[in-house]
Amino acid sequence: MSEKKKTIFFDAVGTLFEVDRGVGFQYSHIALKFGVRHAPALLDQRFYEVFKRRPPLDFPDVPGSQLLKTEKEWWRGLVEDVFQGSVFSDFDSFFETLYSFFSGNASEVSPWILFPETIEVLTQLSRLEHPLGIISNFDSRLEQVVASLGITPFFKTITCSALEGIAKPNREIFTRAMKKAGCLPSDAIYIGNDPDQDGVGATSAGIPFVLIDRNGSRKGDAEQKGNVIADLREISRYI
Repeated sequence: MSEKKKTIFFDAVGTLFEVDRGVGFQYSHIALKFGVRHAPALLDQRFYEVFKRRPPLDFPDVPGSQLLKTEKEWWRGLVEDVFQGSVFSDFDSFFETLYSFFSGNASEVSPWILFPETIEVLTQLSRLEHPLGIISNFDSRLEQVVASLGITPFFKTITCSALEGIAKPNREIFTRAMKKAGCLPSDAIYIGNDPDQDGVGATSAGIPFVLIDRNGSRKGDAEQKGNVIADLREISRYI
């Protein structure tokens, strides 16, 4: 009897792909088109400070018919906070441009880019017949972004917080992803770049967690000793 192939789940942003040249660069570039000038580094700092303070991208009490509107309001609030004190002649147009830009529309240049090894690793794992999935705190545009990057065919399941109404690190989002994939925790691995959101959530659901630490900032984390990789290619050690 052949050994059952492990189901490998990935976080999305920071694990499979990222924002080209950083969020601050893209925000600064688009704001400049509307007459507002800010240093990319400052906007990058503001974005992550504001993002951490905001509630997660899950909307459990919002009916499906209102989800897109609610998501957009969530992002508008974040962008308003990032640019607090800035004077736009037409903030509505600026926000609509920014929101569309990050949606992964096929007709536009995308701010999203894959990490250099992503395609290689997904191809190899697929050839080895490992079922693949994504579990991400993301809005309902996730599937569109993934499609724009050309990696949709690799994934059996894509699970995002906005559509599930629940976000990492809550174990329930991992449980739902496993149910969709038809696997048990012992048959799965989760790879992510955030030990608090990804690590705590996966571990609480019983899924072995592997931390991807691309810049070496987590090497001293005793809790993750032996379960840290610097590149997705290294996942071969765990399968």
